[in-house]
Amino acid sequence: MLSVIIPVFKTEATLERCLLSVLRQQVDLEVILVDDGSPDNCPHLCDAWARRDPRVRTFHQPNRGLSAARNAGIDQARGEYLTFVDSDDYLSSGTYKPLMKILAFHPEFDILEFGVVKFEGSVERQDIILADHVYHDRLEYWLRARAYEHSYAWNKIYRRWIFDKVRFPEGRVFEDIQTLPSLVRLAQCVATVSTGCYHYTLNEKGITRQAGATEVKQLLEAHIPLLSEMLSGDTHRLDVDYGLSRYYLMVLNIQITYMQLSGGAPQIPHYSFRIPPDLPLRTRLKDSFIRLLGLSAYVRLVRLLPMSKGRIS
Repeated sequence: MLSVIIPVFKTEATLERCLLSVLRQQVDLEVILVDDGSPDNCPHLCDAWARRDPRVRTFHQPNRGLSAARNAGIDQARGEYLTFVDSDDYLSSGTYKPLMKILAFHPEFDILEFGVVKFEGSVERQDIILADHVYHDRLEYWLRARAYEHSYAWNKIYRRWIFDKVRFPEGRVFEDIQTLPSLVRLAQCVATVSTGCYHYTLNEKGITRQAGATEVKQLLEAHIPLLSEMLSGDTHRLDVDYGLSRYYLMVLNIQITYMQLSGGAPQIPHYSFRIPPDLPLRTRLKDSFIRLLGLSAYVRLVRLLPMSKGRIS
């Protein structure tokens, strides 16, 4: 059975769309609704769904945040596999059935990741289409599959046991990027597939749009230990085979954003990164300036320019 964990908070307008997209998946599943102290009509809606459909179970708790709600759902999950859905998002029809068939045929897959449509209906729409591939090396998955660009909790199905010693960090933001590396360390095998689609809706009030210095610092702190570990190893192999420089440049952009917001000093370890030739010209020019001027001098320069509100590279 698949346990689908749905944290619920202030989403009465989208909860039914979310639930229907899950309950119509035609697989053996249970839905665990965790009402995180929502002040609107969501608690009543969750209870009504639990009475209406025996596959739905509802749990109520005082408001403690997304991580705590997910953790509560994990504690209640009874399935061999589990996954997450945010209550303002939804699934394409027929997403879970082929994925569960793949898992039945490949019991060695501990994590199975599928595609995403981000910000559907907006000018920022992005389709994340994954290749069919199996990874036994966690660094290959992280770098070659660019898992760091789609480290979301909800476009993946996990074996239940992988959460035996892992929980989402409570009281922090960008909890997904702080959790996925721990799960990948435990997984013996991670697979990505081209089938299935999760619809991630645009939330202008979400943390990625409203993040300040404190939130961006937490995002940076989530990446730096993993990046430091990679830079202490065979960086030539990781760069040539897996694309370490591309990951480094992404973290470098987060560092620049944090320095602009806070005025703080660099925290990212130094690395003589390569500039991938397939990057847009503007990005390659920026990276060239960083190599030429150094990070601190570059940030002093860009502080003279207006920063796009709410944009985290």
